[in-house]
Amino acid sequence: MLSALERVLPADRTVVFDGGRFLGEAFKYLEVAGSAHQVLSTSFGAVGLGMGAATSAAVAAPDAPATLVTGDGGYLMSGLAELHLARRHDRPLVVLVCNDGSYRSEYNQYVAKQVRPGLPLFEWPSFADAARAFGVPGFRVVYPADLGPALEAVEAGCSVVIDLVLGITDIPEVPQ
Repeated sequence: MLSALERVLPADRTVVFDGGRFLGEAFKYLEVAGSAHQVLSTSFGAVGLGMGAATSAAVAAPDAPATLVTGDGGYLMSGLAELHLARRHDRPLVVLVCNDGSYRSEYNQYVAKQVRPGLPLFEWPSFADAARAFGVPGFRVVYPADLGPALEAVEAGCSVVIDLVLGITDIPEVPQ
């Protein structure tokens, strides 16, 4: 998904990264023109701040669409409220939610400490459905064949939310 997104995003863009295990993969596949075009929201020390940073980037540079790569837990913390703000101000914003149904870092710690690993697993609502409720096109991507419509919307310059459904082990382990 990340390499496909890289191919269709305009070169003049701002990429915002929220905190999470997906960061290593996102850094590998999404390029930016320079440091002024990249925002790492974990500079403030917490997950869930990416959507606010992405909305701010979209408002600050309306001709350079903002792209956010976030996790499901971080997006649920503040993503919907900020999505409404971006929609209200009609700013182009691409949101990729890496949805593995968990707070995976906590899951790994629970497993390591032999605590019930099911505690940080969740059945989130469909982020694509929630986006559509706000008037933003939403796409749920489970299989590679599902990518087409989402990528077409990105290429057309639309604001979109892409709910990328992953298995709990699909993101490579982050070295500790």
